[in-house]
Amino acid sequence: MNQGLVGNKIHYRDIFNLYAKQGKITKDKLEEMFKLVQLYPSPDEMEKYMNIVFESRTQASLDDFLKLFKMRCVSQEYTSEEIKKGFILLSDAERKLHISKVEDLIRSHVADPREQEFLIDHMKHFTDEHGFVDYNEFIASSF
Repeated sequence: MNQGLVGNKIHYRDIFNLYAKQGKITKDKLEEMFKLVQLYPSPDEMEKYMNIVFESRTQASLDDFLKLFKMRCVSQEYTSEEIKKGFILLSDAERKLHISKVEDLIRSHVADPREQEFLIDHMKHFTDEHGFVDYNEFIASSF
């Protein structure tokens, strides 16, 4: 599984809440959550994700869970500042970026076709009726 997930806090909160009890999840629930969204990390990736979410605890909060969903591409992690700058560089003077440009970028940088479709579908949540990604909505939801 590439780590090209774009964080949509509302979407991930809803998934988290399906499995949470008293605002916490356990390690076994994290694996179920991945299956729900049809993501199947390798055993090594799953161990890495467990360490990120749970550290040395047996339960994790929503904030712990959201650590997984920062914008990443292949094995390189990007900071929120780099993502914002990238969006601005790709967009026009009015900070408008057409979804077709985003789709091309995703297809050229994300190897897994399932993840490509996940990311493209996700980005459509931030797209207006003319096909432009709403910068402010994307940034507010992602960071």
